[in-house]
Amino acid sequence: MLVKNRYSADCSIACANVESDLAAELSPHLNKKTEAKKVLKNLFSSPGDIRVNCRTVTITIDPIGRKDEREALNILFRNLNRWNLTLPGDPKSRVLRIKAKQ
Repeated sequence: MLVKNRYSADCSIACANVESDLAAELSPHLNKKTEAKKVLKNLFSSPGDIRVNCRTVTITIDPIGRKDEREALNILFRNLNRWNLTLPGDPKSRVLRIKAKQ
């Protein structure tokens, strides 16, 4: 049980760190810079679609929010896409693409 609790704590810390890093990337593009974590919370609960092909995994998200928040999220998505992220464990190393629903 101790190992499970340790793993759970490690995952919680990692998720908190990722949220902070994403907030730092997002906040310069918001009119209300202090609301970055709120915008991310809305993003994480937004509906979306996932499309997988031989080279990419594309996540299309339909975020809610003000116009400036959606514009800031589009900038965040463009920046994340430049990193050419892949999903851990994907044997084909497909590139992850994130975009907002139009």
